[in-house]
Amino acid sequence: MTESKIPSTSSMALTPDRNKIQLLVHAIPEYYSGNNLSIFINEIDNLLKHLEKQLTSDLASVVKFSIRSKIKGNARDFIAYQNATEGPHIRNALPRNYGDQKSEELLVFILRQCVQS
Repeated sequence: MTESKIPSTSSMALTPDRNKIQLLVHAIPEYYSGNNLSIFINEIDNLLKHLEKQLTSDLASVVKFSIRSKIKGNARDFIAYQNATEGPHIRNALPRNYGDQKSEELLVFILRQCVQS
């Protein structure tokens, strides 16, 4: 009897369908400097949490590359200059340059203004 080339159900359960992965990655918005960075980072965090421990190393590399390809313009140049190629490095680099730079004191002042109004 010949060996079956069909993957076992246990390995299929661990690896999500490639079409599903493609749809999920496609749903991540592109990020250009000036766009809402927190939405972009939250969407990536949600995707990675959803796919956690479900991807083979090859698929994980494809997802990481796809996420990096969503970063456009000056933001892409910035992460290239920072040599940020892995998720955590990109996640830390973008807010340093494109995040909201308001100080804690300014945020408290703004909050007080909202509460007093």
